[in-house]
Amino acid sequence: MNERVSALSPSSLRLRSQSQSRNRSQGQQSRNITTMSGENAVTMEAAHVREDHNAVFEDLQPPSGSSMRLSTLLRQTLVTSLQQANLLQSYALQQALLKVPLELFLAAFYEVDKSSRELAWTYITYQDDPEKYLKRIYANEGFVTRVSERLLPLSCSLPPTLLVRMLEVLDVRAGQRVLEIGTDTGYTTALLALIVGDAHQVVTIEADAAYAHQVQQTLERVSGSGVTVVTGDGFWGWSRGGPYDRIIALASVPTVPLTWIEQLRRGGKLLLDLRGSLASGFFVLEKTQRGAVGSFLPGPLHLMPLQSRAFVQFHQSGTGRFSLPAHVASFIIPDFHRLPNKLFDDAFRWFLQWRITACQIHCKQQLQCNSGVLMRTIFVCGPCNDDVIRFQQQAGHTYWRVDVYSTPFWQRLQQVLDEFIAIGEPTTQQYRLEIEDMKPILIIGPLKIPI
Repeated sequence: MNERVSALSPSSLRLRSQSQSRNRSQGQQSRNITTMSGENAVTMEAAHVREDHNAVFEDLQPPSGSSMRLSTLLRQTLVTSLQQANLLQSYALQQALLKVPLELFLAAFYEVDKSSRELAWTYITYQDDPEKYLKRIYANEGFVTRVSERLLPLSCSLPPTLLVRMLEVLDVRAGQRVLEIGTDTGYTTALLALIVGDAHQVVTIEADAAYAHQVQQTLERVSGSGVTVVTGDGFWGWSRGGPYDRIIALASVPTVPLTWIEQLRRGGKLLLDLRGSLASGFFVLEKTQRGAVGSFLPGPLHLMPLQSRAFVQFHQSGTGRFSLPAHVASFIIPDFHRLPNKLFDDAFRWFLQWRITACQIHCKQQLQCNSGVLMRTIFVCGPCNDDVIRFQQQAGHTYWRVDVYSTPFWQRLQQVLDEFIAIGEPTTQQYRLEIEDMKPILIIGPLKIPI
């Protein structure tokens, strides 16, 4: 069913139905579920959650009749389109995509209600219109699968083209041991289990206990038992199941967790989305005898950030809310000046975020109350409270007004731009990432930048 979720009605159908089902459920058989606390993992007995613990999923059985035929056809169409686009090369991945019904893992999603003046979501489920729903989820689109109490997206499913691209790069082989960080719907987990040929070789970590139960049940229905579903903080990995031949993170991280490197077998590969304060980069890293070395691939992944207590300091920055101190200098620069123009160059933003920690860029446009003239404003902010530069330009003008609130910060910003130009304005793909003495370092030209 469709339900509108807004700031005035923060509870969602998903959350209510889980609560209702918990009240209905009776202890049946026990099952081993794995939970983590910090770096330590323990196994405990938990009451078996009934198949109907979630109203959205309780009626979802493997498709039958016309729905089954449509699901099969859509999977075949998806595989064909991926092959024609030269994105799908692996035969094992091709077979997995044909076998796993996406709708069993993505049975509902949130969609922004564009008719609302406030932030509001419509909750769309498979039961609303199975045929329409199937056609929608097998298109090249990602979907918000969870939102916070503040109605901000917490997790998203990956568009098929992006998911296939990641798995092709990861190059998972039969019999390999795989760790997945960030389970979400469990669809990728099911694909990995089929690719390696033995579900017992796959470990997946999910922070949300309710989703961990849900995914485990769905995996058992689709591919049988065997996958280890761990509830905990993905930052710590899961050493008990290592070492791993492959590790894939389905959430972005602001640095490379060394626990993942430690749990990776020598010669093994780690794939992740490295996200700074301004841009992200898609890279694959291989563990070597001395450490690890990685290269960046074209295009960012734009994954949701990994929710981890270890990253609180990173997530707290960049709220976009700050108070301006008294400015120390103001001047005019021409419209074609390298600043602020370079602030919108993806390559420079990638470089800048590592040279000035927690650097943020905020833009806004608004009509001036008195004149009605459109004013464009750009803020560049650094790690300290007074690290602020403001660029302002009125519509139709060919110059910018610059307000400097910290002279050292303004000088540092120009210095970083000079460095960037001096090394040839490199793109993200020209960087290397190495782990030296268990410290992640970005390397570009003569520069070594700890991250």
